This record gives sequence, structure tokens and C-alpha cells, in this order.
Amino acid sequence: MKGSGRRARAGLLLALGALGVFLRVVNARDWPAGPWIDEIYFLRAARLAAVEGFRSLFGTTPMQPPDFLFSNTWRYYPSNIFLLPLASADRLAGGGMASVRLIALGSGVLLLLASLALAVEATRERPLALPAAAVLLATSIWLLTQARWACDVVLTSAVVTAAAAAGLRAWRRSSPAWAIVTGALLGLGAAGYTSARLALALPLAAYVAAWGAGHRAARRLALLALLAELVVIAPLALHYARQPERLTAHVKDLSILSRPAREAERALFANVRDYAALFFVRGDAIARHGDPDRPVVLAGVGALLVFGVAAGAARAGVERLLLLPIAVFLAGGLLARDTESANASRISLAAPFVLTLAALGAAALVESLPARNRRAGGAALLGLFAVTAALDVSGFVRWATGPHVEDSFGAAERRLYDAIETDRRGFPSEVLVHPVRAARNVYFLDVLLGLPNDGGRHAVGIGTAGVETAWTRVPERDVLFAADGSLEVRRTMDGLGATLVAHANPGDGGLPWVLYRIPREGAVRAAGRDLGASAKVPAAGGNFRAPEDGLYDFVTRGGMRVALDDRLLFDGNAGGQVALHLAKGRHRLAVERRRASSGLLVVAPDGFALPMGDLDPP
Repeated sequence: MKGSGRRARAGLLLALGALGVFLRVVNARDWPAGPWIDEIYFLRAARLAAVEGFRSLFGTTPMQPPDFLFSNTWRYYPSNIFLLPLASADRLAGGGMASVRLIALGSGVLLLLASLALAVEATRERPLALPAAAVLLATSIWLLTQARWACDVVLTSAVVTAAAAAGLRAWRRSSPAWAIVTGALLGLGAAGYTSARLALALPLAAYVAAWGAGHRAARRLALLALLAELVVIAPLALHYARQPERLTAHVKDLSILSRPAREAERALFANVRDYAALFFVRGDAIARHGDPDRPVVLAGVGALLVFGVAAGAARAGVERLLLLPIAVFLAGGLLARDTESANASRISLAAPFVLTLAALGAAALVESLPARNRRAGGAALLGLFAVTAALDVSGFVRWATGPHVEDSFGAAERRLYDAIETDRRGFPSEVLVHPVRAARNVYFLDVLLGLPNDGGRHAVGIGTAGVETAWTRVPERDVLFAADGSLEVRRTMDGLGATLVAHANPGDGGLPWVLYRIPREGAVRAAGRDLGASAKVPAAGGNFRAPEDGLYDFVTRGGMRVALDDRLLFDGNAGGQVALHLAKGRHRLAVERRRASSGLLVVAPDGFALPMGDLDPP
């Protein structure tokens, strides 16, 4: 009977795991309809890290594109330990939306598997809690929405959750090997999303607790985990020691501790209020995080969570062990505030622990009932979990098909990418995109159209602000030109003999773009005319390399003296901008700063800034 019961539980666990995987990959093409901007930036950073390969493993790469004029100002330096696996997934998928889907959905599936492993280990003394935990983990809208876009948070959570599962196994079996695995995974997780660094304190906290309890075996296991953690994180720590600004940049953007004391105090109390509401009253105000009108866990699960917390605090055991990571990750949320309400994504590393503890609370509640009432109590809780699962899944479907998908994700840019990719398959061509009129963020197109093994080269060209003067180089083939559908664009395209390839309606979300194919003859004629208005500076030999023939923008910040091939470009105390038609090759560039904050930016014909060595960009 016991054997058949175990087989039944194993079968139920497999079925619920299959359900969870299905919900994470169903309709992967259109849920959501476009990529989230972080996935685009992560793909770009992963491709740059892949150029260096294994040699860059313990470094970091800027998430914000430093070579693109139209990026945001978010400061974040992901570790290459996490970026290189994303680069491998990018190569496997072949680029485009396939790569975006793989890094997002793949991270979600890994987190589900790690969460189920945690549930298995956490419920060994309470086997009735395992099916409940599996239902919550498989169907939680909190986890399902995250799995569609938050690849960095979700992948980090998968590693940390797997570390917790290994830690419980080490504790139960008094296994040094599993303790070492635990520490290694925690060290690896600390290289991911910023709040996972808080988990580095877990082995030390376990060591102190074991010392206080006089538990020598547990103390030895905690010490092994701590040492393994330090060994894994040490190379990255050395990198941060050389570049401390990369360690603190993202934290400074978010932490309330970087604010004045009185403002930080008000922010902390506001966070306590908002996170309490997030769990028990309403959801996250940011629609891409889920349903703003309902808490991240429904009322019944919230009540069981409270019971699990009380039971864990009152007695030793797994429930008490789960309280520590929950407290750590919630503390990370309480110390971060850059919005006007609680952020469900920022504390989602706690989700597997919260849901597992709620299931343990349910099992403890049934066990606390008189024996004659336990069957009825168990049936009632089973019904509660079934209703919760149904409501969460239906809420997830509404979220995936709701209007916020257009508002929060790059759906319009994805449609433009699809149109360019479809046309380019039959007729190879260059791609020229207007910097303002074609898309809210042109970098979406550059990364989606790029190839995984292109060495970080740009896949699109970015025109200048004008339509008739958009050319920055003479094309070598037909040009796909993306802009808006204004009368000015239509007249210009008619004059070049262009044909309309595709367009977006104003109601489709994003900008109402149009896509034209310009024949090579007309494109060459227009580019030659536009570039002819700027005197061509021949290559003279020197320290600045122009990678191609075309129009280069030189932009200064602060007071500088800049000369190119003995031609004075800037000599004053204010910034400025000048465009020059340079020949391919090396040019003599002389720069003299007037103040420490002075900087020089050179934009190549493709619309992206060139690396300037030790010259600071403005």
C-alpha cells in the first residue's frame, strides 16, 4: 500500500510538472506578442561576451548599450557567468524572436524544475503537502507571468532555488557533498540578479544558528557551504574589486539607502505598506508583472501562508528553515524603491519558498484537526487549491491576451522585424531605420535582426533625423527603409522609385511605421547627393580608424579642442556637433580636454557610436 501510494504521488507530481511546463510554453509565439526590452539588452550583452568566450567568464558586460545614441540610462552590468549560457541559447535558437523566447521560457522551465525539487525535499515529513505545493508552483500567476519575460530574475531564481533544495538534502542526510553543491550554487546565483547577493548570507546564518544550538554536524555542513560559496564567487569578486562601480551601480539606482535618511525612512514604511497590500489586498501596479487588481497569491493561499509562517516560527523544522530565504528576499524588496508601489518581480526570488511554505501550512493545518475531521479538512483544502489553480490560470490567460502586452512589450517593433525579415529572405538588402519615426527603440530591430555569431556587429543602419538627408553611406544593394507614414516620407520614396512593403496601423500599438524597398540605383543616387553636401575628408593615416566610407558625427561635451587631419573641429568651452564625410581608413585625431568632465563621441555611418579608447563619451 505504501509503495502504491508513493507511485501515485510520483505520478501526480509528474502530471503537475507537465502541466506547469505546458503553461510556461503554450502559445510561446504570441504570449507576449513582443520582446521585453531587458531580453533585447541581455541578448546584445551575451553576444558581446561571447566574442571573448571563456576568457571573459568572470567579467561583466554593460547591459545598457554604450554604443547606441537612443538607449536608456539604466546602469546594470550582468555577469558573463550568466551571459555566456544565454549566448549558447542564442546560437541554438538562431537569433531573432526564437532566441528571445528560448532565454525567457527556458529560464521559466528551469525554475519550475528547481521549485519542484525544493518542494520534494521540503515535504518529506509532510507528504500531503507535496501535491499542494506542486499545484501552486505549476499554476501560480506570479510565476507564470515572470516566466514570459524576466529571464535574468527567473534564471537567477532557478539557481538559488536549486541551492535551497540541495541545502535541505544536505541537512537531512548530513551530506558534505550536497553542502558543497549548495554553496557552489549560491555563489553562482550571486552572479545573477542583484538581490541574489543577499542569499550569500544564508550559509553564514545557518552556521551561527547551528553554533547557538550546539549542532556540530549542521555547523560543519554550513561551513562547507560557506567555503564553496566563497571559492565560486572569488573570481567575480576580484573583478568587482578592480571595477567597484560595476558592483554598486544597479544597487545605487534602486536602494533607498542611497537617499537622505528621512526620505529613506519614509520609503521603508511605504514599502512595508505596499508589500503587505501586494500579498493580501491588490497586485502590482505594473501590468507586465501580472494582474494589478489581485494580490500575487489569492486570499486562501495567503491565509495558509500566514499559518505556515506561524507554525514555522513556533517549532523547529523545515518550515522554520524556509522562513530565512523568504525574509532575505522580502528584505531586498523593502530596501529597494524606484516606483510608487511594491514590485512583484523584484521579490519573485521568494516565490518558490512562499508557495512551498503555504502548502506546508495547509498540511500542518490538517494535522492540527481532530482525527475524525482530517479527511474533510483535506478535501476542503484540495478544493481550495483546485479553485486557486483555475483562477490563476484564467488570470494568466487574460494577462497574456490583454492590452498591456501592446503597451509593455515591443509588439510594434516585433511586427516591423517580422516584415523586414520576411522581405529580406527573398531579396537580400540593407536595412536603414529612421532614428525617431520608425520605432520607440531602434535597438529592438538591431538585436532581433542580428545573428548570434556576428561578433557584435550591427544589423541595421540608423539614418539621420531628416528623411531626405537620411543617408550616412552609399549602399551596396537594395535598401529597406523604415520610417513613419507621413506625406514627406511618401513623396521622398516616390521620387526614389521605392515600393511599399508593409505598414502598421496607428491602432496596432507603438508607432505607425511604414517599410519601403528602395532600389539600389535610387538609393545610390540619393546617398551620393546627400553625402556630396559634406566635403569628403581623405584618409591621412593616424590614430583614429574610420571603419567605412560615410558620414561621421563628432559630438563633444564640455570644453575641448579637437582636430581631425589638421582640421580644427572644436575649440571652446561649450559642447558642439559636426558631421564629416570621411574616407575609410586611419585619420589623425588630436584631442585636448579643457576640464575633467569633457568627452568626445563619434557616431559611425551605421548610427552607432565608436569605441574611443580612453576618451570619455559625453
